[in-house]
Amino acid sequence: MTRAPTASIIKKPKSEKLRSTVLRSRTVPSTAAEAKKAAMDAKKSQGNKALEPITEDQLDSDVEYNSETEDYYSHPNMPSFISEIFKRLDSHDDIIKKLNKSFFYGIIDSLRSELANANATIAKLNAAAAQKESDSTDPSHHKTAEPRVEHMGHSLNGTGASKHASNTQGESYAEATAKTKKPVNRRPLSANAQKAAARAFTPASTTQGFKYIYIYTRGKEPRNVVRSRFRKIDINPARIIDIHFPAHQVMSLLIHNDYETDLLETLAQHDIVPLTNFDPKSGKNLNDIRYKEEDEQTRNAIAEELYSKRLINTVLRVTPMSLQVALTRSFLTQKWLTETQTTVLISHINPQKEKSPPRDTSVVDALFSGRAPNTSSDSQAAGDDAAMVQ
Repeated sequence: MTRAPTASIIKKPKSEKLRSTVLRSRTVPSTAAEAKKAAMDAKKSQGNKALEPITEDQLDSDVEYNSETEDYYSHPNMPSFISEIFKRLDSHDDIIKKLNKSFFYGIIDSLRSELANANATIAKLNAAAAQKESDSTDPSHHKTAEPRVEHMGHSLNGTGASKHASNTQGESYAEATAKTKKPVNRRPLSANAQKAAARAFTPASTTQGFKYIYIYTRGKEPRNVVRSRFRKIDINPARIIDIHFPAHQVMSLLIHNDYETDLLETLAQHDIVPLTNFDPKSGKNLNDIRYKEEDEQTRNAIAEELYSKRLINTVLRVTPMSLQVALTRSFLTQKWLTETQTTVLISHINPQKEKSPPRDTSVVDALFSGRAPNTSSDSQAAGDDAAMVQ
């Protein structure tokens, strides 16, 4: 059997010994008031200690004390590789301090140089503004700064001031030249435009007139879309005077007789075959259900009337007025319009103006016969008539 340890043999731990000594040294207050007072005094003493500032001497002494007491490099039990690590860390700290110092000084130097440059630029601008203001207020400066327009005219022409000197008085040469308009760079004319301009100075062709070319189309489209498609297949849309759709899947092209050969050749290159047997006045082209029950004669009459209306609308749609008149006369020649329709249409296009009274030619006759005019008005009229005759 094991024997239980006696009280004399059992040893207390170190923490319990310290605690017992503290309890023995602590004074226990006899009353609650004394305990409260002791607590307040302890609190005040702790607050005063916390508010006391730490001086640099104390901090240095603490650092020195710590460095003396905690010398890791000379410790006998410190491994060599740990000592090397600490030495490298210290060297890195020195390098970082030097880099930070040089970095911040570099930023400060660059800011100072930029500020100096800005101040120098502001000073130059202020000086230029002051010089400009002094030049504008000094009238004598303008007389010698730039030559005047009237002086240039005097030196070049040698005839003194020009007739436009009053308009340019007080202006410098630079201001006067700045007002001149620069020539506009115009787009060069195309070959088709040049041919159209030259056509006005050539005699009329023997095939003078207009005609319709009918081709197949899958559906009705706006005229500008059709013209853009013609341009893509090398057909000059300017030579197509008008486009309309007289029947289902049929397109009508109004052209000048001189352009027929070129148009047919271009259409043939793209396998487009004209509809040579198409009759725009046939009643078979009427697809309106209103005319479904009508006989063939009535349908033909309605188709002819619609055809005449399309021609009249074409004449009113095209420009200029000379082309409208030419189309109307061509339609009359081909008996597409009646004389009554042509007369009404031309009077609408070009209404007749009131004729001025006939001019008195007796004065001209008198001049050529050797007899002088009697009145001043006759002499004025005679002069005008003589100028017209010449």
